[in-house]
Amino acid sequence: MKAQAVPQPYVVHKYNKGMGGVDILDWMLASYRPRLRSKKWWWNLFSNGLNMAVVVAYRFYNYLHPQDTVTHLNFRRTIAVSLLKAQPDRVRLGGPTTSTVDAVRHDCVNHHLASCAQGRCILCQRNTCLQCIKRSRCLHKHCSNFCRTK
Repeated sequence: MKAQAVPQPYVVHKYNKGMGGVDILDWMLASYRPRLRSKKWWWNLFSNGLNMAVVVAYRFYNYLHPQDTVTHLNFRRTIAVSLLKAQPDRVRLGGPTTSTVDAVRHDCVNHHLASCAQGRCILCQRNTCLQCIKRSRCLHKHCSNFCRTK
């Protein structure tokens, strides 16, 4: 029997032509896939979508800048660093903190008062505009003298 040429359908041709792109995407997704164990069902979908966006951005960057030799890992690191720098510094809103060690509180060294935003004195709980530079706690002048002698 003689082999006979069969015309290839256009859809099969397009599939075979683009098949390598999907394989490359899957390979690059698997190379730095975050290991997540979450009880939320949607979290893995979200992280996969984010991971896919980073891979596509990397491929697009390489397409636009063929002369640059940026590795996939360095591209991800650059994204992470730029996102960390874009976030403003966290401002502490208050709440419980660990107390200062008694040896530091009562050492009578560098406990100077400076003006600050109005707050409550840590001893008498009244409003004051002074704080101890060393402990960063609001104090009245007479209360700070009490702390030094204690």
